[in-house]
Amino acid sequence: MTNANLTVDPDRLNGLIARILDAPGPVHDLAPLGSGAWSRAFGFSTGGRALVVRVGKHVDDFERDRLAAAFAGDALPIPQVLAIAPVPELGDGLFACISARAEGEFIDSLDAAGMRALLPSLLATWDALRAADLSRTAGYGGWDIHGYAPHPSWREALRAVAVDHPEGRGHGWLRTLETVPAAFAAWHTLLARLDAALDAIDAAGVEVGRHLIHSDMLNFNVLCDPERHHISSLFDWGCAMTGDPLYDLAWFAYWQPWYPAWAEIDFVSAMRDHLAASGIPKPALDERLRACMLHIALGDLAYNASIGRWHDLDEKLARALSV
Repeated sequence: MTNANLTVDPDRLNGLIARILDAPGPVHDLAPLGSGAWSRAFGFSTGGRALVVRVGKHVDDFERDRLAAAFAGDALPIPQVLAIAPVPELGDGLFACISARAEGEFIDSLDAAGMRALLPSLLATWDALRAADLSRTAGYGGWDIHGYAPHPSWREALRAVAVDHPEGRGHGWLRTLETVPAAFAAWHTLLARLDAALDAIDAAGVEVGRHLIHSDMLNFNVLCDPERHHISSLFDWGCAMTGDPLYDLAWFAYWQPWYPAWAEIDFVSAMRDHLAASGIPKPALDERLRACMLHIALGDLAYNASIGRWHDLDEKLARALSV
């Protein structure tokens, strides 16, 4: 169930919040905030606190948010999850997740000057992701609600993008992709390029370590304080992974054409300079970035096939094949 199929009765939700929080008290100002691909969000206040409630079928996404909050810090502001509960009153298989509400402006809406001013904070956030303590987690790739990922190496985690898992969200996307010749041809080209990039990383003798990756730092998942030029919240950890810390940088580099205001901002050069100034080695950086961007391109094709969205296929394919 994506948002196209998900409706939530605000009046009924309003009556459930006190039960979910297990705390008496009136709920004030319940109002829709927006929505992601898999849930709908509402802001409200109770007991003097500003909170957010999200409703969706994928409770594992909410559990990942709760797990991610353990990594929170000054440079990694992740909202605390207060409660997760089933809400069958709103629909079969639905869950609600209540968390602290952060204030700020979505970074997606920043102009060039705003993004340039935010870059130091963005780099600090990437540093914090890279430095997060993953000692209680294991594996590479997308992690489950306990912090465990299924792959023994980053190479295998990236290569798994080619597998249409029967238990995966959107299963059947590969069969759909086969019915769109241009997309299916691009898929095979991109997969071959990913293999070549991974071979180049191996040839350079680089063993990619395990680091925390948000892997969706656009699409209205990051808030900032535009006056202080500081990231104020990083939420929606449903796509989180462990692996190459360059992945979140690759996310910005890959999707930059969809943000024309940022056309003159070189995120990759900013990261190169930052790493050099910090004395952090950057082995095979170009090859690793390319592997991440190819994985992003392949994942986007799979996602579009899973929801049958082809209206912008030419633009998507042109970007993907430019990597």
